[in-house]
Amino acid sequence: MKKVLLPICLALLTWTGSGSVLEAQAQSGPHKVVVAKKKATNKANTNEVRQFYKNFLKSYILGGKDVHSNPKFRAYLSEELIQKLHERFVSEYDDEDGMGLAVWLFRGGGQDPDDAEMLRTLSVQPAKDNWYVVKMTSRGKRDTLRVRIVKKNKRFLITDVENPDW
Repeated sequence: MKKVLLPICLALLTWTGSGSVLEAQAQSGPHKVVVAKKKATNKANTNEVRQFYKNFLKSYILGGKDVHSNPKFRAYLSEELIQKLHERFVSEYDDEDGMGLAVWLFRGGGQDPDDAEMLRTLSVQPAKDNWYVVKMTSRGKRDTLRVRIVKKNKRFLITDVENPDW
């Protein structure tokens, strides 16, 4: 038993942090230990999600564009989220065309936000179960919301949003 554990322990002590896979070779034996490095994958995925969300904000949310009926905008959202955003819109405004969505839930900043500052200070950090904590600053006010983003058919899809300020 000691002969098996010693090479494994030595291998664990001699790991190097290069590449996407950690490999260690025990100096006193032919045993090889390979462990997947999950954090690198998670960081890459978080960067992809951050870029996806930044593009979403820049293209559709910030700047006061009327995006309610835009099919490209709606392609970013799950059907369930579209329904939730519509119900929230109807609870606050008259919806003459039946297309209104509560897009303000995706941003902070209150009245007259500084869009450029929000994009510049955007932070997207992973939470649990495909939820991401989104932080951004506008006119000195730091806002935090949660967005659920999943990868479906090789593309990202926003499935939920929680904004405590709204």
